[in-house]
Amino acid sequence: LLAFSAFTCVAARSLWSTKPATHAWRKSDDYLLKTAYPVGNGQLGAIPHGPPGLEKAVLNIDSLWSGGPFESEDYNGGNPNEPKYGALPDIRAEIFSNGTGSVAPLLGSSDAYGAYQTLGNLTISIEGVQDYKNYKRVLDLETGVHTSTYKVNGTEFSTVVFCTYPDERSITIVHGANTNFDQTKGNAENDYSFKGQDPAEYVERVTKNAAAKSYKRLLQSHTEDYGRLASAFTLDLPDPNGSANVETAELIAGYTAESTGDPFLEALLFDYSRHLLITSSRPGSLPANLQGRWTEELWPAWSADYHANINLQMNYWAADQTGLSETQDGLWDYMELNWAPRGSETAKLLRHPASAAWMMQHVWDNFDYTRDVAWFKRQGYPLIKGVARFWLSQLQEDGFFEDGTLVVNPCNSPEHGPTTFGCAHYQQEIHRTLDTVLSGAPFAEEDDEDFLEQVRDALGKLDKGFHVTEWGGVKEWKIPDWYGYDEKSDHRHLSHLTGWHPGYSLSAYHSGYGTNGTIQDAVRETLIARGDGNAGDANAGWAKVWRTACWARLNDTEQAHFHLRYAIQENFVGNGFSMYDGQNEPFQIDANFGLGGAVLSMLVVDLPLAHDAPADAVRTVVLGPAIPASWKGGSVKGLRVRGAGTVDFSWDDEGVVDKASVEGLKSKVRFVNVKGEVVVKVK
Repeated sequence: LLAFSAFTCVAARSLWSTKPATHAWRKSDDYLLKTAYPVGNGQLGAIPHGPPGLEKAVLNIDSLWSGGPFESEDYNGGNPNEPKYGALPDIRAEIFSNGTGSVAPLLGSSDAYGAYQTLGNLTISIEGVQDYKNYKRVLDLETGVHTSTYKVNGTEFSTVVFCTYPDERSITIVHGANTNFDQTKGNAENDYSFKGQDPAEYVERVTKNAAAKSYKRLLQSHTEDYGRLASAFTLDLPDPNGSANVETAELIAGYTAESTGDPFLEALLFDYSRHLLITSSRPGSLPANLQGRWTEELWPAWSADYHANINLQMNYWAADQTGLSETQDGLWDYMELNWAPRGSETAKLLRHPASAAWMMQHVWDNFDYTRDVAWFKRQGYPLIKGVARFWLSQLQEDGFFEDGTLVVNPCNSPEHGPTTFGCAHYQQEIHRTLDTVLSGAPFAEEDDEDFLEQVRDALGKLDKGFHVTEWGGVKEWKIPDWYGYDEKSDHRHLSHLTGWHPGYSLSAYHSGYGTNGTIQDAVRETLIARGDGNAGDANAGWAKVWRTACWARLNDTEQAHFHLRYAIQENFVGNGFSMYDGQNEPFQIDANFGLGGAVLSMLVVDLPLAHDAPADAVRTVVLGPAIPASWKGGSVKGLRVRGAGTVDFSWDDEGVVDKASVEGLKSKVRFVNVKGEVVVKVK
């Protein structure tokens, strides 16, 4: 904690308030995670709050979790203590005979699962400032710096909080006061256990290096690092209502889905989405969890863990296309060092773990957007290959329909419906994984021809996970409709549409999926049946922004923009965070990240070619598939496209893209607008 002289707060793209952030009861509107603005550097997080004279910051670090091997000697990562794969043949036989079954004999244990936890609180007490005036707090999205300012008897005070990635520190600076730091106050536990190298030397080194730098140098290195990422992409939308001059909480409270929206607020929440990713996930850190990097609890909802059936994926929807690919480095390391070895153990014990096939889309997309061949050969392709090899060993010939196709048995649709075989979600994800093996093999210099032939053979026989119900929607399960499972459910998940968005087995119309019109009609009917994301099972923000993205990929501007507005109205609170149950707690960050991805889906459709596309094929990228008229005259700079290119474009008052320029792209791509007009072509 350091004290310096006067500091001027400059807010550009920012969230701001004239009231201090409060830390009231979790279910109240004054709850910390409904009022405070967060900062972070991937590894560290801070949540500044509190009134002048008693300012505080909740502190977080990515590695602080309860549970695990130090809590129980029997901890086995959720795996059983002895092999259970002997039960699998009978389970499969029952499912192929009856259509459904149970996987209870395969289940492991959740003992000592634990949770992400808060590190503690930093409190700044200043006497004699209770009668303050002109209070304002600002989170600047261009610098990642949080500043609170106020006056007491004509004296200006300011507190600046930021977490610097280059210097690996959380910095709090108080200006305008004779400030002393007493580290003996408060309380702290000791005798912590840890795995690996003693962190004392690291902590001393980092602290010493940071202390050797002036505040000016620390701030400069932080803003240069953060600004490099924040400025890599720009979405410029109009501000017809003068919303920049209105406090953020007031803007959000007055926002309604039934209006035409507020383009300024929609762009602000998009920028906030990128801020949250930059500050919660960086190289060397753990991935962003269900609360990003921020909690003030010992047992946050769902342990603030890694839910990999939409939530973790949604966290990274906007990374590659907005110049934030490096924020995923910790995700790749987490999968390589945690999921892969633990999953290998699971496979030996159960022979049927819940695979990371969905996550392999993110691995492939990272390569496709960056064309970082060295990374792909070292880390990306081995991850994809490992998942592909597992599924090659598990696919079964369909013993129910006996149609010669390969299906997964057992499987389910995440958090919905029966345990059965051939679930659309699994089949679509496996199809895409196998396809990307063949697309990526030349770049990885794959020389295992036997493996590649197995992939080609399986891909040819694989049930693609696209069947149409009697009422015209996409079937969630392959079993016949007369089994009675509610295909027309308004459930929050859209698992049988993962091949439409965020995936592309369906939306890129890969071979074996039928005609474009058939797919689009079935997707549309499914979305209509699934409703607006506010059903009896949940009122979750992530369900709404997922619907936004799916409608946008159908070029349906009206529906896409409505679901975006509905998500903001229903789930976003005064500090811009999204809540899970409407605007009620708990905080769950996936909809914040998902909003960024949903807006991107309204701005561009950029799908890969299948592995067997002709060498001279020209890929089509749609610019502005679902731009509403309220965004008139807007523009985008720095959009990444597959093949390591970037595109800048703008649109007219009707939301139709009329200008575009491309840099760095060497593959053959034509860029069209929503009317099908070519705006630029790269030969």
